[in-house]
Amino acid sequence: MKKKDLKYFKEHLQKWLTELSQGDDCNFENLVATEEQLPDLVDRASQTVERNYAEHFCNRKNLLGRKIEKALQDIEDGTYGICEQCGDDIAIERLKARPVTRYCIDCKTSMERVERAVGR
Repeated sequence: MKKKDLKYFKEHLQKWLTELSQGDDCNFENLVATEEQLPDLVDRASQTVERNYAEHFCNRKNLLGRKIEKALQDIEDGTYGICEQCGDDIAIERLKARPVTRYCIDCKTSMERVERAVGR
């Protein structure tokens, strides 16, 4: 990969990570009220749904943050943009669409086909 492309992706990933860290802080204290404190069944159900949604959102946010950090480390290591499955270069267009991708389109398509076949 060309140095200008690596610079582009590094700046893009750093900006993305900064934006991600400036969002909600994933603090669940406001959702910690115990179910005993909520006398109404609907209120308890609503609280459970809110807490589950917030936990899911934060888990996804944290996962994305780790993927971005890994991509930045790959840039430093000189392995960014190389498919982990086959070792070929990942297309620039694919990296622009999903900068944290680890696989070329052919390997990812093959992996998804296997996942569908085994019912994941």
